[in-house]
Amino acid sequence: MDSRQHTEAAGIYQEILEKLEVLRQKENREQLFAGALLFVLGFIGVLLLAVVAEAILRFGVAGRIVLFWAVIIASSIGFGWLVVVPLLKSIGVLMTSDNETLAKKSGEHFPSIKDRLLNLLQLHREKQQSKTHYSPELIDAAFLDLRTDVAGLDFGDAITYDRP
Repeated sequence: MDSRQHTEAAGIYQEILEKLEVLRQKENREQLFAGALLFVLGFIGVLLLAVVAEAILRFGVAGRIVLFWAVIIASSIGFGWLVVVPLLKSIGVLMTSDNETLAKKSGEHFPSIKDRLLNLLQLHREKQQSKTHYSPELIDAAFLDLRTDVAGLDFGDAITYDRP
């Protein structure tokens, strides 16, 4: 019985990790799209500001060179921060949100699982590191208990494109 329960709990844990990966990918995509949009809007704003500054102040050659390089530098920084960093997260070069952060976000969105998902991931990590004071059988039973609440949920729904 214990072996079967452990196998089922491991399967549930794997299913939860897959659902969290879907959420991670959606979060990365949302950050990339939002960053690209902010970059385009910021670039237009910086360009407009530079044109207005030139029209009002009538810079000479040296002033135009400084203005040109200021626009280039500001645009490069904005592009790197708002587009390149999220892109590198999306392709896995940079570190993204960990499973526990994503579990907390899922718990906030789905009241049926609240903090239970986060607590189980923490208990599983402690079980793997042999630092837990709880029995492995109890942790496996908690995974089996959570199965029904997690089964129909799409963790990707925790990320919406709506802004508060």
